[in-house]
Amino acid sequence: MQHFEVYLSPEHTDYSSVQLRRRYESLPDYTVIWIDTERFMACFERDHFVIPPVSEWDEAKLNHVRDTLRPDRRGLRLPEMPVAHLRLVFRTVYSGFWGFFKLFGQQVNFPVIAFSNGRHRSRYLQYAGAKTFPVEIELSNLELVRLHCGV
Repeated sequence: MQHFEVYLSPEHTDYSSVQLRRRYESLPDYTVIWIDTERFMACFERDHFVIPPVSEWDEAKLNHVRDTLRPDRRGLRLPEMPVAHLRLVFRTVYSGFWGFFKLFGQQVNFPVIAFSNGRHRSRYLQYAGAKTFPVEIELSNLELVRLHCGV
């Protein structure tokens, strides 16, 4: 089983790194890409199902995710890396002064991240200061994710 090491900020005093494993390692249609945390999470925050920042979690949720990612969980399987998909959402952006010129809207593509697994882990890795981390995606989505979120 292949695992990937994610390094956290020195300010994260509970542990300095996390090891993640693939969920779909045996499926040839999936691959792993290392993403830039801030760019990736900015795309996630455009989704309709956004997990709030860790500072807004209740203590039980925070402790559960932190303990799930803890590297010294002897005898337990490594946690899975997030599995995500990036899609482009078209929105109309209006320019003008206080809503004037609404007739001149422009269609703009916004990259949006949606998860099949790993929303909370991704939020926690952002909170813990990971600059990059691995995400498992479908091969058909690789170039789009690389363009908008890759390192």
